[in-house]
Amino acid sequence: MRPTYTVQVTGIRCGVEGTRYGWHGSRFKVVANQQLMKLVSRIFLASLFCCLSLYAADLSDLTWTTTNGEVTITDCDEGATGELVIPNTIEGNPVTSIGSSAFLRCTSLTSITLPDSVTSIGDGAFRDCTSLTSITIPDSVTSIGSSTFSRCASLTSITLPDGVTSIGDFAFRNCSSLTSITLPDGVTSIGPSTFDFCSSLTR
Repeated sequence: MRPTYTVQVTGIRCGVEGTRYGWHGSRFKVVANQQLMKLVSRIFLASLFCCLSLYAADLSDLTWTTTNGEVTITDCDEGATGELVIPNTIEGNPVTSIGSSAFLRCTSLTSITLPDSVTSIGDGAFRDCTSLTSITIPDSVTSIGSSTFSRCASLTSITLPDGVTSIGDFAFRNCSSLTSITLPDGVTSIGPSTFDFCSSLTR
């Protein structure tokens, strides 16, 4: 009697016929079983990868403080993945600030949308967000702090809103994939080394 093994993969059962070590056809069955096991493993890993890729960061990844009825985002879980849309209000209070280093080393975030209620972004807020490809900054923001986007190596382009009047030191330093940045006419101050090592910047 041939033994039967069972492999459990995310709730789906598939029978894998055991190997018979007889004289006839044993080598063929060994190879066939090994190939089937490899296929099952690949399907499992592909499913796991897809689930991780589709995951979007949310409010549970954020830490914030509320002062005088206004919310400041102070931290984000470094394991946060994919796209993040920050809401206009949290617990009924408007989100008005992104704190210094709030998203430091959130290396798996790919896109961030800031709400229209945000007026200030702290120094180094998005530093080392190496997978960040896009960010939406509302017109209500008036300044970009020091090292805000430093070492965002995947950021390819950015448009600063018309309300921005100043850009801090090292704001885009080491944004090696940055090819385009649109500055508003109202910018009156750009700090030193703001675009250092932006090797792909053309305009």
